Amino acid sequence: MEAAMSVTPGAVTLILANPSPDSAAEVPGIVVQVVDLKPIGNRFTFMASDGKSKVKAMLPTHFVPEVRSGNLQNLGLIRVLDYTCNTIPNQSDKALIITKCEVVSQALESEIKNEVNKEEKKPAILLNPKEEHVVSSKPTNAPPPAPFVLKPKQELKSASQIVNEQRGNAAPAARLAITRRVHPLISLNPYQGNWVIKVRVTSKGNLRTYKNARGEGCVFNVELTDEDGTQIQATMFNDAAKKFYPMFDLGKVYYISKGSLRIANKQFKTVQNDYEMTLNDNAVVEEAEGEAFIPQIQYTFAKIDQLGPYVNGRELVGKTTRASSSVRCFCSYSLDVVP
Repeated sequence: MEAAMSVTPGAVTLILANPSPDSAAEVPGIVVQVVDLKPIGNRFTFMASDGKSKVKAMLPTHFVPEVRSGNLQNLGLIRVLDYTCNTIPNQSDKALIITKCEVVSQALESEIKNEVNKEEKKPAILLNPKEEHVVSSKPTNAPPPAPFVLKPKQELKSASQIVNEQRGNAAPAARLAITRRVHPLISLNPYQGNWVIKVRVTSKGNLRTYKNARGEGCVFNVELTDEDGTQIQATMFNDAAKKFYPMFDLGKVYYISKGSLRIANKQFKTVQNDYEMTLNDNAVVEEAEGEAFIPQIQYTFAKIDQLGPYVNGRELVGKTTRASSSVRCFCSYSLDVVP
């Protein structure tokens, strides 16, 4: 198989060894095969294969047109240009979230297997006894071979060093664009650090005061939605609540970093997400001026006879009602028990 139509040997190992690159410039352009491509909700999942190993992978919603058009196909090859790995809850495995890729080849005739083994069996990398004899039988008066001199290590620049130089030479506004690598909300988990998200404020609560055994304080929360339509609830307490309450405006888009995640409390969560976010006063919130992406509206529907579990909950439940033979209206309800 030609090199252009094959996978990168050991690609899965390379990905798992660097599960969250600091920037897209540090991703070496790994080629994997798409195996068992199938839809899950409004996204597509597949197994990324290097011919020997596989890892579960997910394509965010902006790749859906590529799949629907037939450009990105099952058994095809893609070059991964940017990604992050997400820990699967209650499992030791990781899920590969591909944030940027390009199609190398459409569907091949079959799944590639044992490509790594074939590479390892090449005889060119072995020194056989005959070659050793030839080397040892050279005349002693022959001039020694020219020494192989390695360049000093500091002269070899890594991708991160090049990016850092670009940051230093760029203007302040351009420097922010270079350093900002946006992560989709679906890729975040409590064990991941150094992430940046770009989200729209789709709901903003009131600044509320509370009093408990530990004292008094204030709190408020917002619901954030990214361009894939994934939502998460972010909560701020005390100094952080006072700092960010006037900064967050309903409907505006922001870059957010240095927050923390934890398992969502089902009693208080208002969106479909296993995690919830907390922003303290060290979090970074910047308005993304000029950004106009529109998050997808997601509805959670339930039949009337299945509303029991939602009673006294905070999660909104959508219900469809037929207004006429051709028009449907969508209504949202927060269910409370009335004594």
